[in-house]
Amino acid sequence: MKSVFYLPHPVLRPYVRGYWEIESSVSPDLPLHILHGCTGRTHWVTYLNDSEWACTTRRQGAAMANYSSMLMGQMTLPMIHQLVASTHVFIVDFTPTGFQQLWRVPASELSGQMTPVDLVLGNGPNQFADRLREARTFGGRVALMNARLLCQLQRSNPSTDNRMEAAVRLIQEQPGQAQVWKLSKWLNCPERTLSRRFTEAVGVSPNLYTRIHRFLLTRDWLVEHPTGNWNDLIIQAGYYDQAHLINDFRFFSGKAPLIYLADNQLTFDFMRTLAR
Repeated sequence: MKSVFYLPHPVLRPYVRGYWEIESSVSPDLPLHILHGCTGRTHWVTYLNDSEWACTTRRQGAAMANYSSMLMGQMTLPMIHQLVASTHVFIVDFTPTGFQQLWRVPASELSGQMTPVDLVLGNGPNQFADRLREARTFGGRVALMNARLLCQLQRSNPSTDNRMEAAVRLIQEQPGQAQVWKLSKWLNCPERTLSRRFTEAVGVSPNLYTRIHRFLLTRDWLVEHPTGNWNDLIIQAGYYDQAHLINDFRFFSGKAPLIYLADNQLTFDFMRTLAR
C-alpha cells in the first residue's frame, strides 16, 4: 500500500487538513483486510479507477455499501475493508469543523455513514469526481480540488464559531481534562448550547469526541511505547483505571490493546494513517 499526503491551498487550511492519495495493489487470490475507524474528522473519498466494487466493507458483521464518490462521516465503530483487487482513492481530509463550514450541512447528518456525495451535495461534486479521474497526476488532482473548494468557500462565506473551534482544540490537546462542564465554564457557553452546536459542527457530541481523542492518544502512545508504564498513560488520557482504558480501546478498534499491537495488520490501519 502506498500513500501520499499534500497540504491544501493556505486559504483552505482552516477547513481542509489535507489531501490523501492511497493505492493498494492486491491479487484476487490474496485479499487484503484493512482496519478503518475513527479519525475525528469527515472525509470525501473518491475511487479513481472505478474500483469501488473491489472493496467490501463490514461493521459489526453487517455489510456497508461503497460508492464511487462518497462522504465518510465521523466513524466510531471499527470497520473492516476487504480488497479483492487493486484500488486507487483520492481523499479530502477535512478539519473537524471544516465540512460543516464549507457546505453548511450539519456534520451530525453524516455521522457513522458512508453516503454518496450527490445525495448530500447535489450532482456538482459527483460530476467533479469524473474530472479528478481524468487528471493524470496527484498534483493535477490537488490543483483541481483546491480550485473546487476555493469556489465553494467563496459561495458559502463561512463564519467561524470561535467557541466551537476552541472546544475542539481543548479536547484535542487535553482529552483527559475536557469534561463538558469544564468546557462550558472555560468558553462561557451553556452546556446545552455547547453540546448542540458542537454536535452540528463536528458530527459527534463533545463527550464522544473526547472519548475519540483519548483513544487516538492511547493508540499512538502504545505504538510508540509498547513496553511503557500504562499508569502514566491512564493519568495522561484521563481514564479511571486500566479496565476503563481497555474497554474504550476495544470499542473503537475492535481489539484489546495488546492484540492490536501484535496484529500484523497494523501496517494497513487506515485509522492510524489518516489520523496522524
